[in-house]
Amino acid sequence: MRYQVLLYLVFYASMIPAQSPRVSLQIGISQYPQASGWSSIHGLNDLDILGPVMQRAGFEVRQVREEQAKLLGIRTAMDQLLADASTGSMIHLHFSLHGQQLPDDNGDEFDQFDETLIPFDAIANRQNGYTGEQHLRDDELQLRLSDLRKKIGPAGQVWVTLDACHSGTATRGWGTFRGSTLPFGRTKTYRNAITESAWEAGNPGDDEANLAPLLLFSATTAQQLNREYFAPDGKMYGPLSYALAKALSESVQASTYGTLFDRVCQSIVLIAPIQIPQFEGDRQLMRWSAIRSERKPLFPVIKVWDAQTLLIGAGYLHGLHADALISIYNADETQLLVRGKATNIGIQESEVVLEKALSPQLLMHALARIEYSKNRATAIRIKLLTDELLKNALRDRLQNEPEILEVSENPDILIESSNARQWVVRTVDGREVLKSDAKDPVTDADLIYHQGLLPAIKAHYLRNLASDDLGESVQLVFHTYQNGTLQPRKNTNAFKIGEEFRLELINASPQNYYFNLLDIQSNDQISIINPTNQPGSKSGDWLIKANERKMLEPTWRFTLPEGLEMLKLIVSNKPIDLSTVLASNSSFTRSMDALFEQNWSFQQTKNALLAQTSVSVYTVVFRIEK
Repeated sequence: MRYQVLLYLVFYASMIPAQSPRVSLQIGISQYPQASGWSSIHGLNDLDILGPVMQRAGFEVRQVREEQAKLLGIRTAMDQLLADASTGSMIHLHFSLHGQQLPDDNGDEFDQFDETLIPFDAIANRQNGYTGEQHLRDDELQLRLSDLRKKIGPAGQVWVTLDACHSGTATRGWGTFRGSTLPFGRTKTYRNAITESAWEAGNPGDDEANLAPLLLFSATTAQQLNREYFAPDGKMYGPLSYALAKALSESVQASTYGTLFDRVCQSIVLIAPIQIPQFEGDRQLMRWSAIRSERKPLFPVIKVWDAQTLLIGAGYLHGLHADALISIYNADETQLLVRGKATNIGIQESEVVLEKALSPQLLMHALARIEYSKNRATAIRIKLLTDELLKNALRDRLQNEPEILEVSENPDILIESSNARQWVVRTVDGREVLKSDAKDPVTDADLIYHQGLLPAIKAHYLRNLASDDLGESVQLVFHTYQNGTLQPRKNTNAFKIGEEFRLELINASPQNYYFNLLDIQSNDQISIINPTNQPGSKSGDWLIKANERKMLEPTWRFTLPEGLEMLKLIVSNKPIDLSTVLASNSSFTRSMDALFEQNWSFQQTKNALLAQTSVSVYTVVFRIEK
């Protein structure tokens, strides 16, 4: 096996010089041995979407997959990574594996448990004398990272992304999870919080000033399971890997790791609002340099099928949807060659049919830009485990709801009946949304729809709403009490329950705008922060003038539930009052579609695509914690 791994690494090294300043080592497993006690997951899908993204960012991608990812194979790959690293190297290390807690073997863990990653040859329980020798402990990984940081030095970076989990609550059969609810060798789930981090500890005596900065993105807290995501392309992915590939594809401009992590959270909150990604390291540290602007990235032409059809390197992960308008530019971006429409959308690649035929030789070196793509929300998936009468009543109620899809597996929402003649609506993360004694099927179906599913539909639609066309022209600033006075808050990634705040809106543009401000909690409850519901409120109350700074009323307080919360700032050049649509108990998606179809209408002229009206949607994601 050692030689197979070495040959694998030699294959990748033969394509790019060994002393590459940027290396992404990606380790993933899908099919664990049946005797290991570990379920199959979809780690290889993660590597399939992350590999091309990191390659486009200028990284040499090395992947250790399936049986190659035994503990020895992982160690060998990391030894080679250390040997090839040099001063100033940029290193990315990604894991898509199972995770598990293991009793601490050296007394350095506050909670008496090491966190471990599960290589291909590790097993889930004590058997045949196995005591965890093939688990990859955080202690070993921390030492290896420390050696890497020493060799690279402060001019480089070591960035670790971890799409696994350690411990958590019962799965309730929701789908595929990465990890175990039980620490190795224990019969009870361990629930104590992890309060110190081996990722930040370093070796005793290490001088941080002489080490490369270490950044960590983790899919969950130590107490949470990591649920895989059933994506629009019909494949399962780790939520961190999927969100990371999406964020990197959309954000090629140089930015901080904190900004990138915020973008990742914006995607994960759509998949599992209660699952809380973790960040460790310096949020203000700039990640690698970029080549092109973040506002409208350009994508490569991968294949030219004929003079009027080509394949571009953009897909669902870039917000691309069918019939999106695509502009094709020459190689140096100085000339618009032709426009076309996107068809056959894939996860990372899509076909484009051009308005007119061009020379295939010219198109081979062209670049593509997404000019307009209506970002429709994907459907909420529900699973019905009720009696036939209630099933049929629900199906009748939902037949005209295009954003609800009944599925047999991988649901977002589960509706089930109990033997005690009760029914319950649960979310993907196990939260009980609604519960009631059974009455009659029609009454029960109406209650489930109005109080259980409709809030989820609204929250899902609004979370997916995105069209940031104004850049930094309009900004939203949190103000919290610091030393007894209200001051702008720099770090807005997390807030404590009970903390008071106010919001300031800044319009740095020369144009007046109207705005709606919505708050979407992790439990799908939606609050309208602006416009207010006060009697006599009118459109002028939510106007922000050119070059104006406006402190919004009133003072708010962060409250339960814990989890990821989202603010949506919707800015437009004419009044759009969402309060009536949000209060509606029927035809929500159709009403919202009609509203935004009207305001996102475009007129195609001979030389340009002109917006008849302007609507821009800003998203702010933050964590609520005790």
